[in-house]
Amino acid sequence: MSFFKEFGHFMLMGARAHAKWEIEVSNRIVHSKKRLAVFGLLLLPIIYLGVAYAGDIAGALPSVLGGKNTYCPSFYTNTIFLASIGVGVAAGLITGCIGAGGGFIIAPALMSAGVKGILAVGTDLFHIFAKAIMGSVLHRKLGNISISLALTFLVGSIGGATSEATSTERSMNLTRY
Repeated sequence: MSFFKEFGHFMLMGARAHAKWEIEVSNRIVHSKKRLAVFGLLLLPIIYLGVAYAGDIAGALPSVLGGKNTYCPSFYTNTIFLASIGVGVAAGLITGCIGAGGGFIIAPALMSAGVKGILAVGTDLFHIFAKAIMGSVLHRKLGNISISLALTFLVGSIGGATSEATSTERSMNLTRY
């Protein structure tokens, strides 16, 4: 067999093993009444508080954070809150079934629900961050992560992002004067 056929066979076996593992984990959660009850109880306060205080939160936010300005996040309503939950559930189910990221689903779906583009993209970035954290935890349990190498990258990333933000701020200040 050629290298590419062997590699393809190896990747197919890996994909099947990963799919089998995901089905086992999903079934363990879905078929456990205790786990589903805990999940439901954890969701209740979030949904209740989001619906009950949506109007109060929107009115209390300064115009920069929650106003109806062009470049600010969208105005928070009960409809947008419930649509966001629906988008999250749908994106989670779709991306869990096909194994793709939710980036191409979440931002357009939120924008269709009435969320402004800048907030939809920020929400999508947060979703990607949360998913990356969960993937990192899983890979750490499997022994696929070198902590010393990860810390080295973390220090370098923080330093690079800080210096970039500082230089961008300086250039913005120079253009104002």
